[in-house]
Amino acid sequence: MDWKQVFESVASTIGTASVIVAALAFVGKAAVKNFFQAGLEELKANLKKQNELELAKTKHQFELALAKEKERADIEKETLLRSLDNEATINERIRREILAWANPILNSVLDLKGRLTNILENKGYEALDESSAPPNPNWSISYSYFVNSTMYLFGQYFCWVQMLQQELSFEIFRSHELKDRLFASIRDVSDALGNYPPEFDGAGNDTQVFRLQQRAIADTLASSRDTKRACLGYAEFLSKYSAELQSLCEPVKMLVDKVKPGERRWNRLRAVHSALLTLEKECEALLKLDDRPSTTPA
Repeated sequence: MDWKQVFESVASTIGTASVIVAALAFVGKAAVKNFFQAGLEELKANLKKQNELELAKTKHQFELALAKEKERADIEKETLLRSLDNEATINERIRREILAWANPILNSVLDLKGRLTNILENKGYEALDESSAPPNPNWSISYSYFVNSTMYLFGQYFCWVQMLQQELSFEIFRSHELKDRLFASIRDVSDALGNYPPEFDGAGNDTQVFRLQQRAIADTLASSRDTKRACLGYAEFLSKYSAELQSLCEPVKMLVDKVKPGERRWNRLRAVHSALLTLEKECEALLKLDDRPSTTPA
């Protein structure tokens, strides 16, 4: 046996087998590498697709949230504009209401206050007694004018105050306190005229003009011009006085006719005058009138 040949044959065989094993190992390694490479690419593709889906979902959610926020902002803007528009409308309505009431109500208060000032402080009471000589020869006053116009000024006041209480919009009041003070001041004037007791100190008999009598005079003098609230003018009052107003105004005439200082009626008129002073201030506070007319009727 040729051992050299056998050895070479074995070596050759082993060598070939090693090459095969090595080749197989290389091919296996490449297959594994390719397998993992393919898995990695697939994983990367899946992750990219998933990221794109998540990004699209997040973008969609963001767009929805943005749209809702814009809608909410638009609603708030519209609400604000509507609120500003409503506020402007309300302010304009209040301004018109003030203009409608400012002159008539304040003037009626000033007119009556001025007449009582003349009676109580300027010897006007002398003109309320037809048996007395004129208070001043240079003052062309007569009993009929003074007593009739005094009754008219009371009636004008009753008329405008009653319309104010019935028609004045509460929107005009800037606070409940202002409203309460105004109406309390109106009641104080009415009470000073009509309440009994108290019984005022002084000489002679006291006389009241009761609340319902005040209202009756107000109802009779109330009228309208061009669908607007109004009160009878003095000429209209005189033309109606002899017919239907005489009996209604009798309580006012009894209060002022021939009144003298120191009488109970005099002191009642002083209480009315004092209440009118307070009411004047409340009217000015409500109507914001800085340049009020100065009215002191004869």
